[in-house]
Amino acid sequence: MRVFATVLVLATLAACATSRPTTPRQYLDEETAATVTVVADPWIFFSKDEREEQPLPTVMDDRATRPAIADRMDFAAQRRDLVSLYAIDVNRMGDHRQYLAVQQTLAREVKSPAAIELQFGDQSLVLQPVAQAPRALGIARPPADANARGSQWNYYAIDKDTLATIARSHALQASLLVDGDRVAFEIWRDGSAELSELSATLGQ
Repeated sequence: MRVFATVLVLATLAACATSRPTTPRQYLDEETAATVTVVADPWIFFSKDEREEQPLPTVMDDRATRPAIADRMDFAAQRRDLVSLYAIDVNRMGDHRQYLAVQQTLAREVKSPAAIELQFGDQSLVLQPVAQAPRALGIARPPADANARGSQWNYYAIDKDTLATIARSHALQASLLVDGDRVAFEIWRDGSAELSELSATLGQ
């Protein structure tokens, strides 16, 4: 009995230490009837504030629960700009379209939707937000909850081959082109493992 209890405790500890799954999640957007496949967790970027010496509370701990991460995100969003980048696939009756769903929490008031510049490997890509309303894309329901009050979503068309290239690079840099200014961000959470899983699913 004592041996069984020891094994049970060890199994429980191992389960707690297990990384969060990287398998894409899927949901049905009931308003548009589109099936949306989204990465398990996003890339997260933050704008560096030179006035602060204290580091951001980390979200890299795989044992952290999503509510705990949400609390840290809300705390961080009060102090600096945040960008969360989700790769998604929208399936409307067999017509698959891929997008980067980008949740932006910016301190400034933005006059027009921001373009996003991505650098991966030796490649650079500037994407403009789609002009259509999210509902017209099949995305009446965003792929995740808001990071903080004032967050907004922009969607950028992309293809699965480019997503696969980004996933293989394991090094993604992001900047926003906001009202004529270029705002550079630093990586806070690497989402390459989750994107690799999504890319594998799209390649099937």
